[in-house]
Amino acid sequence: MFVIAGQPVPDDLAPHDPDAFGVIDSLAWSLTYLPHAVPQLNELARAMPQQPRLSGPRSPIRGNRQYPEGSGGLIVGLQQNRNLAWLGAAQFLLGLGGGPMLSASTIGLIGGGRKALTPELLAGFAAALDIPTMDIGALADIDLTTVTVPTHPDAAQAADLIWESRRLTAGQIRLLRSAADAIRREGAADRPGTLAGPPYFNLWVQAPTRANKSANGTTRDG
Repeated sequence: MFVIAGQPVPDDLAPHDPDAFGVIDSLAWSLTYLPHAVPQLNELARAMPQQPRLSGPRSPIRGNRQYPEGSGGLIVGLQQNRNLAWLGAAQFLLGLGGGPMLSASTIGLIGGGRKALTPELLAGFAAALDIPTMDIGALADIDLTTVTVPTHPDAAQAADLIWESRRLTAGQIRLLRSAADAIRREGAADRPGTLAGPPYFNLWVQAPTRANKSANGTTRDG
């Protein structure tokens, strides 16, 4: 509600560690393509102890951008408050919200009001934000009554994990990534050749473009 109202977010609702911004992006592949990984990672995240809040404000390039009023600024601001950098927002749009495939810089254009937020994009973004489509449509003043997107079956649980990760430190989120890697290796050993996502998604996650890095001010490791 604070992001929606354009007000500062209280500490108990804001991300806990300034250095954790963008680190959750590295889980995009795992939360999309690893069978049964989302419940395991959710359980692990909830079991992680709350660490003392780390001091130091976020810089404008690391999760403290101010976006203009408008539907695009609202949605990208909500993503930012979940520690999602532009690249992660684009990856989760494709993996959880049914696409389309966008660059990190395009997410920035949407947030800045320089690219229109279409009903289809808004419905896709809603999957990672775990906000009902009718609610997010009302907030953005965009009619979604006729829009249907093929969301991921684990989208709601993955969105819960993204929200839960706000209270974690960068190191704790990297532990989640290590756990996801272990699940992936175990699954690959049990089911050889069955855990490959679309080739373009694999390349996108493993080697973000120079343009994506410069536009977002961060790699997917923060």
